[in-house]
Amino acid sequence: MIIAPSPRPRREVAADAGSTVPPQEIEAGSLEVPPRHDGGGLADDALDEKRATARPVDRAPLSERDRRRQRQSELARASARVTAPGLCEEAKAARATLLAGFRTVEPGFGSLLIDPVLPDSITARVANALQVAQRVTAELVASPAAIPPPLVVVYRSLNQMREVARVNTSTWGYYDGAIHLSGNPNGGLKELEETLVHEYVHHVLVQQGVRLPMWLSEGTAILLARETWWRQPELALLPWARSTHLPFDSLVPAFAHATDEQTATHLYFQSFLMVELIRGRAGMQALRTVISRLGQGLVSPDDAFSEASGIAPSELDGVFHAWVQTVSLP
Repeated sequence: MIIAPSPRPRREVAADAGSTVPPQEIEAGSLEVPPRHDGGGLADDALDEKRATARPVDRAPLSERDRRRQRQSELARASARVTAPGLCEEAKAARATLLAGFRTVEPGFGSLLIDPVLPDSITARVANALQVAQRVTAELVASPAAIPPPLVVVYRSLNQMREVARVNTSTWGYYDGAIHLSGNPNGGLKELEETLVHEYVHHVLVQQGVRLPMWLSEGTAILLARETWWRQPELALLPWARSTHLPFDSLVPAFAHATDEQTATHLYFQSFLMVELIRGRAGMQALRTVISRLGQGLVSPDDAFSEASGIAPSELDGVFHAWVQTVSLP
């Protein structure tokens, strides 16, 4: 699914003298959104914007039955978008042409498709990170060996990756059945590994039939990748969460690409908090259980937070608000 990078100042710069990696500046001086690790075409931006600006139409109130049907239809569309590349024919052709020049590497676990200008050290780093990702996600599944590793596509830079994908300009990686990320050694090797683990979490959940709720996918990915972008003082995320929070049901469907950066940051951070609340109350086993039940269709994405946390739906707002006032985050 397309789920993206972190909100921290970052740029990719030219590699050391003698390297074949060209200089690629990434939005110098800007603050990126949380690791928006983007999953396939999460939403149709134009359609989202049209809906946001459309004039309201007076309609008769929906019955409870119709509301349930409408929500089911909404979630079905959101689920279908999670790993849909969302590329126009021109973009598909551009990406196919670019990847045709990449080299294939079989490191023993999984397969890599890597830009030929990247050094062997990056290939080794990605191969190792892929094994780390399998190891840290093992507690999410009953049989980790049953999850086949995805193809990992490694670009020379973030710019190169973004130019042939329909993703947000703050995206550090995305998943659309394969994991896509930058291997520029001066883009941050720690971020490379975080991004791969983050996207691998999405892969593991999708392989178990779990595309929604999005808060579970994103929050678990941030937790297991050990991301720390949310600690940046200038983001002021914990004070924000202690004063308010987004409606829980708004974090169930896929996050739209058109979302502004501040809202996107809040979406990702609250997703992380929701997962942390579950982990603190019931441990990682609760996450594993709800993932399993979601994959079997035994619980709906809308009910997953209540079930996994053991909190009645009517009490979720109050319990979450009280918990976040005193929580000590890892």
